[in-house]
Amino acid sequence: MPGNASGHSDTTAAVRLRGDGPTLVVDDDRQRGDVLVMVRPEDIEIGAGDADPTRFPVHGIITSRMFVGSAFRYVIRSGDHDITVVDHERRAVGPVRIGFRPEKCRLFPADPASAPSSAPDRTREVTHA
Repeated sequence: MPGNASGHSDTTAAVRLRGDGPTLVVDDDRQRGDVLVMVRPEDIEIGAGDADPTRFPVHGIITSRMFVGSAFRYVIRSGDHDITVVDHERRAVGPVRIGFRPEKCRLFPADPASAPSSAPDRTREVTHA
């Protein structure tokens, strides 16, 4: 999800999601400016469309549901972005709210070329023989 990160404290950043998105507090003190907020699909929680906005700050609509063994994989449309979520509960297609814990978020520069050279390369692919 694209957003803009600003200083919040020594270990967290406030990220305003693009458009009319909410401001999230995430555990990352390195990235500032335009960022992408990344969260693993299994770390995203789904709430009902009228769920508590402090726990589930992002509005969305379930547009797709697929049973994948022991869980369901959902595609949730929020603004102009599709967000993949893995959940064990069967939910109806329609409006929902999603949320996640701050420590589960990772921030990446929206433009990798603008990343500080001292920043660790988090996008490097590692392969094993």
